[in-house]
Amino acid sequence: MENIKAILLIVVLIFLSLLVIAPVVSAGLVHTPEGVIITHYPDKFDGMGTLYSVEERGIVIDDMFLPFSSQVRYMTPQSVYSSLGYFKQGQKVGYILNDENQITKLCLFLDKRKKHSKK
Repeated sequence: MENIKAILLIVVLIFLSLLVIAPVVSAGLVHTPEGVIITHYPDKFDGMGTLYSVEERGIVIDDMFLPFSSQVRYMTPQSVYSSLGYFKQGQKVGYILNDENQITKLCLFLDKRKKHSKK
């Protein structure tokens, strides 16, 4: 009888673990008729635009230089934590600013016009 209780306890713990892990693993891209929603991005952005220049101290978006805060987070559709290396000239981005007008979150948008094809 003790073995059955132990097995039942393990099964319940595994089930509860899956309930916690499943939403984390499934977070990412949601396809809607309006486009793709990236679930780990902020609901609103302080600004959006096209990258013209990418530097370690900041970026130029639509002819405006915006410096990075000391605790900036880079996000891509595939990753909650990314690096500045994924951001290139010509890409569409959204950003969140702190009180000093420094970027605290920089999010890369998917370009739905580009099609990946093999030649």
